[in-house]
Amino acid sequence: MENTSFRAIISDFKKPYIATKEFRELKEGEVLVKVLTATINPADRDLAFGKVEAPGIESLLPIGLGFEGSGVIEDGYGEQEKKLIGTPTAICFDPINPMEIGTWSEYVYMQAKDVMPFPEGTDSETICALGNPLTSFSMMERIEKGGHKAVVQSASCSALGKIFFRLCQKQGIPTINIVRKEEQIDIMKDIGAEHVLNSTSETFEGDLKELATRLQATIFFDPIGGDFILQVLRVLPANSIVVCLDNLSHKPISFDPLELIFQQKEISSLHSPAWMSNQSSERINEIFSEIADDISNATSSYSQDGQKAPGGIFTTKIYKSYPLEEIESAIEDSTQNACRGKTIFKPHST
Repeated sequence: MENTSFRAIISDFKKPYIATKEFRELKEGEVLVKVLTATINPADRDLAFGKVEAPGIESLLPIGLGFEGSGVIEDGYGEQEKKLIGTPTAICFDPINPMEIGTWSEYVYMQAKDVMPFPEGTDSETICALGNPLTSFSMMERIEKGGHKAVVQSASCSALGKIFFRLCQKQGIPTINIVRKEEQIDIMKDIGAEHVLNSTSETFEGDLKELATRLQATIFFDPIGGDFILQVLRVLPANSIVVCLDNLSHKPISFDPLELIFQQKEISSLHSPAWMSNQSSERINEIFSEIADDISNATSSYSQDGQKAPGGIFTTKIYKSYPLEEIESAIEDSTQNACRGKTIFKPHST
């Protein structure tokens, strides 16, 4: 390789900035991936500005940003790894365990066993956001193991919310989809959602209670956090469970345990990377294969404004792309326009 260094966005917990990283020798089992597309997610923004509370995380500063993306394998350590050179691949890291270099970078080092290869010629944008598809599988497992007949989800207009809705639709599981803006109701209706509720409506709690009782919706997936969790859980049927996916509100939950005890309700959590680590290699291969087949077979389509629209269960709409230099604008866009699709970095664009 002619260059001896590459650019990567890192953070000191005050703000993200571009740093120069030196290429190093590959270690056993590793491949070098040229990053073509990297998504901007809420977890990335929290990490960038020091909103992640994890023991000892300050000792890792500065931290590489970006936990998912896609690219092409450029080099490998040994004979088996070198066979992957030229292969398009998806990339996922655990956002709870940040790395020195994340996907907001021109290159990343990965264990060959952790990359998700796709057929030659696969568009990097179609495979850059696989964290949400993987999370949707862990959510579906909770539904199946708990024997739940219907499900409630908040932030349903997000990329994860839409993917999970489509997966539930495929499995014939009714969903109650909670949004926060009136225009988001139409967005969800356009993709086929029958039950969509605005959490800011004056009749929200009554409408939710009626629907949840009628559909027997006893599991609630929530990335918002705070007391909104209890607002929903209070009106769900007895024996319901809320599964916390994140805490985007950065607010704690305060509740009287008797509210849960008398109706046998529960508050639980779900961390997709931890769930993945407990799956057998056979199950992981099955999941990867199902996601890859769905994305590969999806028909690419475009909306009237020329934006890419998803054509399968696990594909994600891309809203806008930015070069690494435009960090501030990219993060702002990803925050303000999350419902319109993913904002991404194109590390090799200028």
